[in-house]
Amino acid sequence: MRAELFGPEQLGQHALGLAEQQIVGGMPARYGLLARLDENEKRLRAFNRSSVEVDSGPGRITPAAEWLLDNFHLIEEQVQMARRHLPSGYSRGLPCLA
Repeated sequence: MRAELFGPEQLGQHALGLAEQQIVGGMPARYGLLARLDENEKRLRAFNRSSVEVDSGPGRITPAAEWLLDNFHLIEEQVQMARRHLPSGYSRGLPCLA
């Protein structure tokens, strides 16, 4: 946790290094991106509902759960934006990792 954070240039260099290590050309994903997005949204909404109940009770909430609760509206906004802007066959055009 005390490691130095990457600046924008370092992060870009690290991302390029990781990308160069990947092998493209595996089997296409079983589930489309938008179908996966729907499933993830359902799970996030269920988490949000259950965490609100825990937060109002005597239970202790973890920092990660607190972050998700605090930022749920931003995540939800990004999900809606992806749903609006990505065509239904979008994931078929994406490369797959081997």
